[in-house]
Amino acid sequence: MTNEEKFSKGIVIYKTEDDVVCELWGASTKHADVIYSMNRDVENGLFARCQFADNPDHDIFQWLLYIASKQTWKSTAKEIVEIALAEWC
Repeated sequence: MTNEEKFSKGIVIYKTEDDVVCELWGASTKHADVIYSMNRDVENGLFARCQFADNPDHDIFQWLLYIASKQTWKSTAKEIVEIALAEWC
């Protein structure tokens, strides 16, 4: 996906081999405004994985809700929640 495609989408969430990343695009086509990393948030004690989850998607869903809760703009938070419900629930 090119930076222009990411910019037009606005919110890009993807899995890598060992991480989940959420990029928020809006001000520039050259770089994301904010890049969230699930592993970085876990390592920094900002998010804790559920010990009882039977599916790794549960943690991703919960992490996306956590990311949504940190947003200033209600519309951005709502869009992240909608993506979480559609793709990770």
